[in-house]
Amino acid sequence: AVAARRPHARFEFVGANVLGSNRILSEGLLDRIIPRHLRDRFVFHGAISRSAVSQFLKRARIAVVPSRWDNFPNACVETIASGLPVIASRQGGMVEMITDGRSGWLADSASVQELEAVLIRALDTPAATIAAMGRDAARSIRQICNDQTIVEKHLAVRRRLVEQGARRSLNPPVSPPSLEPSAAAAEGERQERRQERLALLRCLIGNPKITLRVLQEKTAKLTRRA
Repeated sequence: AVAARRPHARFEFVGANVLGSNRILSEGLLDRIIPRHLRDRFVFHGAISRSAVSQFLKRARIAVVPSRWDNFPNACVETIASGLPVIASRQGGMVEMITDGRSGWLADSASVQELEAVLIRALDTPAATIAAMGRDAARSIRQICNDQTIVEKHLAVRRRLVEQGARRSLNPPVSPPSLEPSAAAAEGERQERRQERLALLRCLIGNPKITLRVLQEKTAKLTRRA
């Protein structure tokens, strides 16, 4: 939706799991939801080496960490520290890192509509303002994640625990739950596997281009083994 409204925007996705666990089904999904005339502006790089991350950050204008929930993700910390303002939602710990309109942009939720609105707002921000926001973001995250401050806080917590001493729990011990999977859970897993196989088959039947590429990859593997 945003790509159609902002022709200059290009979207790059980095990481092993951005397309889900089943690459064929994920590519089939993208083939259905991204219009053909916009596909060249969506690039999925997959897994990259840690040393290559900086090159992607260096050429990016804005970073997006669209987690529906998260605690205090290192990916967001490292991105902000590189000098990039970040788009995130207010759900989770990232709201502690980002000040909306100053060091990044915050969506009220991780819904499609909220992320679309905040992405448009970020893309319409002047380049000079984005650069200033990135510098402010880098300064603020270094203050929040200052090593010396964190060590002092850890020591303070441990000091309080030592001073309090051990306390016997007033609650009786609870027996751990059985680790044996129930028959219902096992049947549910079998149903999920069947559904995934059916979805994979429908995807291959409906997408000759993906089917051909999968066959080519399988043939290349067999050739290398031979």
